[in-house]
Amino acid sequence: MSIMRFTGILAMMIVVATVTFAPWWWQLRDVGGYQAVAATHESYITGWSSWTKNFAQQLTDQFLFDGFTGQLSLGLGLGIAGLLRWTSGRSTWNATPGSSNFTNSVRLPPLTLLVRFTTAAIALSVISIRIRTPLMLVCLAVGGLSGIYLWPVLQRLWQRRELNDLSPTSPGALPLSEMDLECAPTIDPTLGFCTTLTWFVGLLFATPMYSPFSRLFFPLLAAVWLAAAGGVAWWLESNLSVARRMAGTGETAPKRTWGHQLVAAMLAAAVVSSFFQFDDNNELEFVSKADLFRTSLFVDRSSIVAAADKIADACVEDAADRDVPRGTEPPDHRSRIKTIIYAYGEPALLFHLNRLGVTVAPVSHLNLRDPGDRAPAVPTFVVFGPNAKRTEGFWEELMQRSHHFRPVTTINYSPGNVTLLDMFNPGWLKEHPEAAFQTLEVHRVE
Repeated sequence: MSIMRFTGILAMMIVVATVTFAPWWWQLRDVGGYQAVAATHESYITGWSSWTKNFAQQLTDQFLFDGFTGQLSLGLGLGIAGLLRWTSGRSTWNATPGSSNFTNSVRLPPLTLLVRFTTAAIALSVISIRIRTPLMLVCLAVGGLSGIYLWPVLQRLWQRRELNDLSPTSPGALPLSEMDLECAPTIDPTLGFCTTLTWFVGLLFATPMYSPFSRLFFPLLAAVWLAAAGGVAWWLESNLSVARRMAGTGETAPKRTWGHQLVAAMLAAAVVSSFFQFDDNNELEFVSKADLFRTSLFVDRSSIVAAADKIADACVEDAADRDVPRGTEPPDHRSRIKTIIYAYGEPALLFHLNRLGVTVAPVSHLNLRDPGDRAPAVPTFVVFGPNAKRTEGFWEELMQRSHHFRPVTTINYSPGNVTLLDMFNPGWLKEHPEAAFQTLEVHRVE
């Protein structure tokens, strides 16, 4: 690529990025510009000194979210992806009567390949019981991306397809067949590899430099899943290319060497050992049924939704200066009665209150009276919960301004695991199960 072409592509990227984000930068003028956003962003950064500690904490949190469904998905994903790749690849062989490929066309992969896929799928799921799905995904991502770089199977097949070249892809390998070219990628896979590698490596280094909030790990987790999928695809394609050649030429599988047998023995040992663990007394025991089949997939996370509904009703009733039994007001009564609700440190509550049609806004202080220290003309309420109570300086400010607040109601709710782990250490939560129940306090500004 010439320097002029590279410069042109870079300039186009800059122009597109500028046009895309310019409206957002313009709207930030009313809230202090991008400097205000940068200041908030900077408060989350801990730097390289806490990289190892933060990464360990983020992985630990992901281990707590992991469960049977995540572990099962690894095995199912590998098996289904392998079968789909085999059938979709062979469907392009033009296996019609009279063609050279018709006699070799099969519906299912060879038995040896099915056994290998099944064994790998079971091993992935079972070993994930012990090392957990996130760590298994990281291993697949690192190993797979390294394999794609060291042995670029798809890249070489694409090049051979473009040149219609049947020469071996590496020294000592067998020549390719027409079937290999038919199953080769139709576009250069290097772009996908580079994009995934950049996303994965970039977020892997950047994410642990932030405070270990669980939600901040999700972009990296998405990159890990994509990179792991690339790693699995590399392994599948390495096996499928050999199986396709054997099915097309009628060759038999080579005998297993001592290296293959050693790997199989190590894999079997890893699978068997995954069903054992050491207890608190360092005694060996079987993994319990509860630990084996635990999952957080079906945990009820709607408590904050119900809490928002109760808070909206309480504020509207208080603003109307009367008790209104629930269910007796028309559906639009919340929007007809003017109220302003401020949420202190509860973004999820803010989102659900906004969906209910009430006027809400975030706030990071308690100075909510009108200019001149007058009571608000419009009924104004503030809601705070566990996040605000853990904010430095909150209690001092609340004591100073307590005479301006009248308690309205207190709502009990159960935060989700992500919210709890953002506030408390996993070990502390295990010792204090009562922390799973929190309160949201509603006060009227007077």
